[in-house]
Amino acid sequence: MPPWTRSGPDSEGEGKQPPAGRWQAWAFGLLLLAAGLHCLRPLWGDDLFWQLANGRLILATHALAEHDPFTYTAIHPPVHDEWLSEVLLAAAERALGLGGLRLLCCVLFVSGLALLWLLAPERAAPARFALVAVAWIGVLPNASLRPHAVAWPLAVAVLAGVAPRAVAAWDRGSSWRPRLLWLSALGLGSVVWVNLHSSALIVPALLAVAAVGAVVDWLLVDWFLVDWLLRRSGGRGSVSHCRPLGEGPESSVPAAPAPRPKGGSGRLTPSRSGPLAWGSWIAAAVALAACALPPAGLGLLPYVEQTLQINVVSEEWQPLLTLDSWRAFPSAVLGWWLLLAATLAAGIAERRRSAATPAAEVEEPQPSAVTPAPGVAEPRRPVSASFPGFWASLACLYLAAGHRRMILFYFVPALWLAPRLVAAWSAASRRSRRLLATTAVAAAAVLALVELPDALARGPLRAGLYPQQAAGFLAAADLDGRLFHDLSWGGYLELYRFPRQQVFADGRWLLGGPEMLRDYRAMYGREGPREEIDRLFARWNVSVLVQSTAAFVAAAPLDPERWALAWIDPTAIVLLRRDQGFAERRRRICAFYGARPELAFHGRWPRWPRWPPPPLGPTGPSGPAAGGAAAIPAVLDECRAGAHPP
Repeated sequence: MPPWTRSGPDSEGEGKQPPAGRWQAWAFGLLLLAAGLHCLRPLWGDDLFWQLANGRLILATHALAEHDPFTYTAIHPPVHDEWLSEVLLAAAERALGLGGLRLLCCVLFVSGLALLWLLAPERAAPARFALVAVAWIGVLPNASLRPHAVAWPLAVAVLAGVAPRAVAAWDRGSSWRPRLLWLSALGLGSVVWVNLHSSALIVPALLAVAAVGAVVDWLLVDWFLVDWLLRRSGGRGSVSHCRPLGEGPESSVPAAPAPRPKGGSGRLTPSRSGPLAWGSWIAAAVALAACALPPAGLGLLPYVEQTLQINVVSEEWQPLLTLDSWRAFPSAVLGWWLLLAATLAAGIAERRRSAATPAAEVEEPQPSAVTPAPGVAEPRRPVSASFPGFWASLACLYLAAGHRRMILFYFVPALWLAPRLVAAWSAASRRSRRLLATTAVAAAAVLALVELPDALARGPLRAGLYPQQAAGFLAAADLDGRLFHDLSWGGYLELYRFPRQQVFADGRWLLGGPEMLRDYRAMYGREGPREEIDRLFARWNVSVLVQSTAAFVAAAPLDPERWALAWIDPTAIVLLRRDQGFAERRRRICAFYGARPELAFHGRWPRWPRWPPPPLGPTGPSGPAAGGAAAIPAVLDECRAGAHPP
């Protein structure tokens, strides 16, 4: 016997399950506080800004754009798979401002975790807290305000509440009213979800996996595994039948085997289940039909596949089981392995228990004469097509292993494992339970304290992450022309510069295609001969370059005869390309600095005594110039010299 369990061969399952206890509520409350504080930190999602820009456009035009108006590299029409979230986010930003969006992010994720607590299939300790804790491990790397955050509470409601009940209503033979009621709720929830975020496609996928898994179980367990157990036992003896943990009321304690009638040859006969349950099949069909109702229809399927292929450079779409993922999110990687081990162990144990049942042992088998012993209920097989179930849980873990973003659905296998965790908790000693409960409460309290400093940070955006000063300069100088920029800044610049200026690309890389990404890599890092880089800038007709100051100095220098410095700060640098509109843009920049002479140091190359550069003060730092970047002339110097355009 393991040292953390009670002694005695028959101790497992003795007595009643331990109550939920106050510790579970305390740990949940502290974990909810930690999650709320984490989501209150300044906004940092790069895609949020182009989604706000698209939401503003939809609110202004009351229509979905057929061609992307924000980027000049788009060669494909936009797929409006998140239009409803974009409209809601834009409306919230209009009413609350960017600062209010921090509170909205907190409300969305906290409400989803609270709803998961209410919908937990098992209320005994520690199932509810463990379910919410596992869900938060999956949410933590994705806790940014984006359309998936808007859809998060609805995803919990559909996968943890509506879908299991819709499947159960059909599998248990309920009347038509609850069947149609839950199917209608599933269809409505899927329709709203798929217009909020394309991740709603996981609903029909998981339901279909559960349905196919039921067929596999029916074939494997009922026909092959039973025969294997019979051959292994030599056709004699008894294989105790236990209802799988988590099935039915009071399921965390295994059922006692039926008594063996006296006499007989001791043969073991297999127990075949009845006809397949169709609840998962019907629910999958309803969910799939609902996912065909957004503007793109079932065109979302190839769009999602293409998105996965082109987002190979995005961190959130990288495989989970890598060294980089372990360094960034060790809790998510460790949680995946624990969930996989628990899911496999529970699934194998469940199928072994369901493989055979003790039958009445008679000298001459006569099925019509077999009757259950007096006072002993006839063994019942559980419904094979349950949701989420073993197969849907494995499918979620498979998706998470392939794409880091999909760890958001860790709570699906946790839903299935929660009742089984109660059985393990019941087998633990009182001292072990107290130790684990104390650890859970203390860990949740520490998490809340760790998240407090970031939650108290001022400002709607994380400092130094976006070109706020550079965007303000572009607006104040009223510059026009196409922008080339850091790829993560595309959404921010289009939010504040559209329709005056277009950006190179935002988070929707599929619009520009692979060629756009190749050109961006060469132009941003100056990979190749200077003549080739100049040709690419001319091909895309770039007028203004907005790049990270650190990245600009680290890259190879541009041609000084083709570029001029307009603005520099510790975060971003703005350069003008000497094209046909250069003279007018230079005139506007000269007027900007003429009206604001106190900002003139932003228009000249600073002299940095060290790298990285120090923050620019009112008078600017002094020291030797940094690298060959200072060879590019400054527009401000040309203004003072009265130079004419070349």
